[in-house]
Amino acid sequence: LTLNILFNIGSALSFTADTDSAIHFYESVLDTLDQASPRFKADLLGNLASLYSDDGAHAKALELIDQAMVYHTAQRDTGSLARAQLFKATALWGLGKHEAAVSQVRETMQRTRSMHLKAQAMRKLSRYLEQMGQKDEALAVLADYTDLADSLARSRYTNGIAAAQVRYE
Repeated sequence: LTLNILFNIGSALSFTADTDSAIHFYESVLDTLDQASPRFKADLLGNLASLYSDDGAHAKALELIDQAMVYHTAQRDTGSLARAQLFKATALWGLGKHEAAVSQVRETMQRTRSMHLKAQAMRKLSRYLEQMGQKDEALAVLADYTDLADSLARSRYTNGIAAAQVRYE
């Protein structure tokens, strides 16, 4: 609950004030959290990295997401680690390290068990490959993404129909 409240405050600051206010807020929270759980610190670092990236400070974002990934690894939180890896690709791309960004996306696709995250990674990979001029591979990845996204949408629809039948029978 506390984490959600802090994230909501930071998010509200980034939308109502500016990114710098939200960054200052998160950094001050981070400075006062000596006893916070590693998960809490990792999530806070991830949000802070995202704000820095939005502000164009990709090097700082990369530094922070690497710190968050250390916490995720120590906690054996593979889901959060995969999401952090996908964000790391964004920071690397922003720094012009395109091959490293593509490598991070591919690693995310291999690591994650979440089909939704895999779909996000495939879409990002397709965009990156297209921007790097690798059109054929980008189209192949995009086709795979479309198949997976359609499958996920059908699954959500089917689950929704089943839930509606249970409620109204």
